[in-house]
Amino acid sequence: MKNVIHIYGASGSGTSTLGRKISEELGYKFMDTDDYFWVPANPQYTTKRKREERLALMKEDIIENENVVISGSLVDWGDELIPMFTLVVRLVTDTETKCILSCGNGCSMGNEQALLSSGNSAI
Repeated sequence: MKNVIHIYGASGSGTSTLGRKISEELGYKFMDTDDYFWVPANPQYTTKRKREERLALMKEDIIENENVVISGSLVDWGDELIPMFTLVVRLVTDTETKCILSCGNGCSMGNEQALLSSGNSAI
């Protein structure tokens, strides 16, 4: 079964860090939305890709890989990717504790998702 996990949260909340860690632990392809939103440039993050190009690149990578973790925001441009997701995680953090407060859409937690639960973090 194909797994496509999307982790989103506020800027600086740790979605990329968590996404990379999950990808490493589970052997999944890691995708960061910033890599699709922005054209590689120097300095970075100065030239946006066209919406259609972003979506085409992301769809291609999702389709080509059996298991994927995507981190970052898709707000205002990525809604058509939502049906491809098998799990969506909203990451909410504060200065005291970092925790995942909700897994959207009534998702159940399997063994792979249970790997994410430790210390001050919870699913």
